[in-house]
Amino acid sequence: MRQLVLIAGVVGVLMYGALVSQRGIPVAAAPLEAASGAPEQGMGALQKGLAAAGALLDEAVITGWVELQRPQETDRVKAALGWNGMQPEGERRAVALRDRNGRQYIFIRWEMRGKAAAKWQAGMRHLQMALEQAVAPPTVTVQLGGPAPGADLPELADRALGALSATDRQPWSDMRAASVAGRTTQLPPGPFGVNVQVAVRHDAATGQTRAWVAWPALLQEY
Repeated sequence: MRQLVLIAGVVGVLMYGALVSQRGIPVAAAPLEAASGAPEQGMGALQKGLAAAGALLDEAVITGWVELQRPQETDRVKAALGWNGMQPEGERRAVALRDRNGRQYIFIRWEMRGKAAAKWQAGMRHLQMALEQAVAPPTVTVQLGGPAPGADLPELADRALGALSATDRQPWSDMRAASVAGRTTQLPPGPFGVNVQVAVRHDAATGQTRAWVAWPALLQEY
């Protein structure tokens, strides 16, 4: 079953529309102002969790958003990002202006796949600094994914969270997917109680398994 996570209330407006909450994960919407900003350090633990599940990194998705005082600030953000011309191989970059209750936000999604995924930490810092210098400190989320061995989904999720010493775990699983949210001191705090989510999916038709580790929660279908 495909599941979606509602994070910090605003993402549903900025990116996906109305999101359906993941079973077992707290989804009380936090106000936009309460959402956590991007951390400057400590995010390498995400990749450690992915590796503990035996997964090979081949996908990184970084999102960031910040309120604008004037729509014209969009041009300043684009200039700070330096995203002109052709997109590099393995990358997909998107910048969008959104309106929420009469307030304007710029939303950025940066996908890195294949070999490009290895530079996700540098990408996260670049996005954070560009938004902060052009407008204000942003809210940033990060998720890493890749193929994983085996089909024991709860076990894979447990291994990933074990590497992060995650507590307060909130699991959910069925025959095709598993998801566990938790709390870890190895990552910065997020906008609600848990600050890490591991999701695993197995495709019986192809025999392939994929795992994701995200801070503070996953923002995609799986």
